[in-house]
Amino acid sequence: MRGPAFGVLALWCGVVCAQQVADPSVPCLLSVLNAPQYAILVPKIPMGTLSAAQLVDDSRPTAEERSALDFAVQGLQRCAAAGSSWRSQNLPPKVAVQMGRYFSDEVLLLADLYAGTLSFGEFNRRRVAAIQAHRERLQGVVSEFMAEKAEVQRKAETTQANAAEAEANRANAERIARQQVALQLYLNRPRQQFKPLEITPLRPLPSQTTNCQWVGTQWQCISR
Repeated sequence: MRGPAFGVLALWCGVVCAQQVADPSVPCLLSVLNAPQYAILVPKIPMGTLSAAQLVDDSRPTAEERSALDFAVQGLQRCAAAGSSWRSQNLPPKVAVQMGRYFSDEVLLLADLYAGTLSFGEFNRRRVAAIQAHRERLQGVVSEFMAEKAEVQRKAETTQANAAEAEANRANAERIARQQVALQLYLNRPRQQFKPLEITPLRPLPSQTTNCQWVGTQWQCISR
């Protein structure tokens, strides 16, 4: 992956590539960077890592290189527009805005290089700084988005927990109501009437005298 759009692809790949979906800007940019019209810029605006010589290169674009830069600027603008709608629909709003901002800043840097305001070395140094600044901003908005997502999930879980608690309270209230009805019915039930227990006084037994004695070989008792 080469050229001024390298930083752009690296910045949002963590969001886009992880979802395994195609931002239309990606294949568009790759077609621009691999086009013959761009090839002359490869030694000055290299793939990925920059050498010390490329960071201090004080040369400015030749007419042929300016033609290639014009091609790159037009391609970058076209590719940014190609994926704008997709990013708005598929990425968090702040992430989509940040990516649009990076495209704009990249175009401005290329325009300064095209005009000769910047040397290739100055362009490379500024682009490295711009990539880092945009990466930090993108990481910030992604972290903010994840925090918002976590808060939404927490509230949803709280709502579910409250709903479960409310259902448990409702069931408990119904159980208590049933018990109150049963208790009231029990207290209001007809009472069985019992006759008082009648006790008949015992009549005293007549006094008796009992005499016992041996008669022969038997013991005999006579009451009088």
